[in-house]
Amino acid sequence: MIKLSYIIPVYNNELYLERCVNSCIAQGLKETEYEILICDDGSTDGSLKIANRLKAEHGYIQVFSQNNSGAGAARNIGLRNARGQYVIFVDSDDYLFPNSLNSPISLCLKHQLDVCRYVLLNKLISVGKSWHSPNPLLPNLIYDGYELISNPNVPFDTVCSALYKLDFLKTNSIFFSQLTSSEDVEFTLQVYLHAKRVMYDNTQVYIYEIKDDTRGHPTDTKDIINFIKDDLFIASTIYSVASISTYSERVSKYLKLRANSMTTSTILSLLRSRKKINKTTASAIINYAKSKGVYPIKGKTLSWKTTVLAHLLFNRQKLLMRLFDTKNRD
Repeated sequence: MIKLSYIIPVYNNELYLERCVNSCIAQGLKETEYEILICDDGSTDGSLKIANRLKAEHGYIQVFSQNNSGAGAARNIGLRNARGQYVIFVDSDDYLFPNSLNSPISLCLKHQLDVCRYVLLNKLISVGKSWHSPNPLLPNLIYDGYELISNPNVPFDTVCSALYKLDFLKTNSIFFSQLTSSEDVEFTLQVYLHAKRVMYDNTQVYIYEIKDDTRGHPTDTKDIINFIKDDLFIASTIYSVASISTYSERVSKYLKLRANSMTTSTILSLLRSRKKINKTTASAIINYAKSKGVYPIKGKTLSWKTTVLAHLLFNRQKLLMRLFDTKNRD
């Protein structure tokens, strides 16, 4: 019986792929209990060659390849081909602590969990700094997904911080969207909207390596614009979900606060990028937010400070646009 499917999306990570795969192998599981699905996203370096060599060396490794379409699409290939009871997403430039998965896997099987979160360690390589991602859940308790949505301290963060029951994902048609930067957020939102059995295990499992301070923070103008528009799309999705009548008033209220906060945060990102984004582009982004129903920001956010900021500045489009230079930039 295959207990676990490792899904590893790869794009030009020839320096780290083998380390990642070896860390998956070093979990103390029998070879019949797991499989590794390497999903190459159109790499132009030696990643695919390394993947195929690893496949030839290990019978439990499968390799899939596609034209460059993003990490979400690569993970979807893995999901559609996985056979394990549970899946774990491991980015190819990250790795796992040795023998760390026995505890969360045991919890999943014992309690038939939909999701089991675990401890993720962030490592900023450039300065040698490490920190754990926050997780406010208490261990040994089973949570409903709505409880997590209603908790402002539970992040809609990387999908690499949990195990997921494969049947649960497929039954609820939970796959990754074609977003280029926020597919993790949308996936996590869908997971929590459907999950009935979520548990937290305080075992340190995942090492999220930040090679420089730009991971998740694009610097190219085109990427910045896509990043901002993707976040506005997510905010719109959250706001739409909040209007569904089957959810409790508490959940709906919190989702609207979260959507407003995400829109506010996105406009802040837009302002921080005003040296690269001109007034015309900024205006087009705000109009995109209008078309998605998240601008102007309606009501409160999760913080009184951002609520004040939203209504005194962000919702006043003409005033907001004055902060952007009108000259064209490369």
